[in-house]
Amino acid sequence: MSLATHLQEKDDLEARFNEVNQKAEQAASLQLVAQQELERARQQASEALRSMDVERQQLRTVNSKYVTLLM
Repeated sequence: MSLATHLQEKDDLEARFNEVNQKAEQAASLQLVAQQELERARQQASEALRSMDVERQQLRTVNSKYVTLLM
């Protein structure tokens, strides 16, 4: 194999490595965005559950007062 062929193979491998590395960086970035979105969704779900729990407690209180008034 000639020196020119070896140099071309080296250049091809470097180009391929850079391409794969860039794709890996993009994938890592997308994963970070997805994790952040998931965390936001979890926080929203947690807030919704707390809100529903407060509403449930309020409804129980109102229901209890009505039951007391009906007795």
